[in-house]
Amino acid sequence: MSYISELRKYVGHRPIMSAASMCILYDKEKGILLEKRSDNGLWCVPGGGLELGEDQEAGLRREVKEETNLDIENPQLFTVRANVHMVYPNQDEVYYTDIVYLVTEYSGELKPDKESVELRWFDLGHLPEIMATQIDYIRMFKEKIEKENVIEYREEQDIIRLFTTEKVKEYRTLYSGHGDEDFREAIFVTLANGERFVIKVAGNWTTQEHIRVWQRCAQEYIDLGYFCPRILTSLAGDFPPVEYKGHSCFAFAEEYAKYKTAEHIKNRRYLWDEMYKMTARVAAKKFDYTDIPSAYALYTPLDPEDEVDEVTENALYFQEYCKKLPERFKGQTDRMFRRWQENYNKLKETYYDLPFSVFQADFGETNVLVDEDGAFVGVLDFNCAGRDNFLNYVFREINAKTLEQTADEILRALRIASEYYTFSEAEIEAAPLIFRCVKPLWYCSVSDLENAGEDLEAVQKILDSMEYAQTREIDFRSVMRG
Repeated sequence: MSYISELRKYVGHRPIMSAASMCILYDKEKGILLEKRSDNGLWCVPGGGLELGEDQEAGLRREVKEETNLDIENPQLFTVRANVHMVYPNQDEVYYTDIVYLVTEYSGELKPDKESVELRWFDLGHLPEIMATQIDYIRMFKEKIEKENVIEYREEQDIIRLFTTEKVKEYRTLYSGHGDEDFREAIFVTLANGERFVIKVAGNWTTQEHIRVWQRCAQEYIDLGYFCPRILTSLAGDFPPVEYKGHSCFAFAEEYAKYKTAEHIKNRRYLWDEMYKMTARVAAKKFDYTDIPSAYALYTPLDPEDEVDEVTENALYFQEYCKKLPERFKGQTDRMFRRWQENYNKLKETYYDLPFSVFQADFGETNVLVDEDGAFVGVLDFNCAGRDNFLNYVFREINAKTLEQTADEILRALRIASEYYTFSEAEIEAAPLIFRCVKPLWYCSVSDLENAGEDLEAVQKILDSMEYAQTREIDFRSVMRG
């Protein structure tokens, strides 16, 4: 038990004083690393309270390792701030002395712990909603970066010249991939005449045909009345192959999005309603201009080098993780995996008889665009776009806190969609099977199992919830009939 937890046993929620070590972890190519807290949903820098007698740098290394799985080197003291007042959601009150470091050297693979729901690199010009007590630290760091002009002009200029002959005023890069197996980088360009656009460089499974599909998909959404940045060719009229930072890639340009993304909006439910309507309208078009699957597609991997689709990958991970559980759970987990296999194979018999269309395939808040009043206007980022069935696409997009809440939200989405899209009898029949294939063994539930650790009562409760989702009868029919 930590020092603070032990102390709380005696003082309850009353104010205490403590010290915390944290760091601004910055990568010139990726941006600043932030974590989304599980207690309040806000983004913050890695770090946390020091233990009794712990050195501040040692505490920093420990906290960063626990929260991100990264090992840091050479932390440099950046600033110290006293009397930082925090009231946690459970009403614990603390007055911190924050010791803030700057870190640019690190190693390891990102992996969040139970205190975080997400870890992500952010460009300094496009930051999410930051925890109030840390806004000033990041502002100071941005000012430092601007003064030092740390942008390195390397191969980016060569890429920019493929798309414009105009004089470049400035540019910055944002890495958005996931390691060598998924290299992606954006170059935000501002010309001397004030014009702005974005060049995207993508490797691995990306081909020119993929980009042409994304270009067409974005235009179809535009034609339906939504704002989407148009995808643009190079000066030569193509999407050129490039060797970029050690990767074989293809490059394409996009219009600069004139609207903000939706991360800053706390209650986004009304936005999801608009997304459901938009997706239903796209489904109703039954676009058939490509066979390239969406990133969510069942039975067909997005990357031809992958052996299985993402749903199967998650089910196999569930099966592998369950081998670590005590023997008492083996009968139940084996039964759950067999049931998933049966549902998956049964669905495959009729899946390709269902209606398909071509979808944008990722309406997370970083891809949803809103105007100054917070009204939904469109989407960006079509790099997961492709052919898919409407039900699979919508089911994959929705992940609530529990499987029961997820099912309720899916029903709500289908009810909204039914005003814009007529479900076929085949889709109504397939809906229960798609739900049972896609949702119960998804990584969210497996993460819950991992977080439960040795709490066997909690493990049993999670497994029971997953198995119930595999077998429960959900009334899709009455909702999909409209």
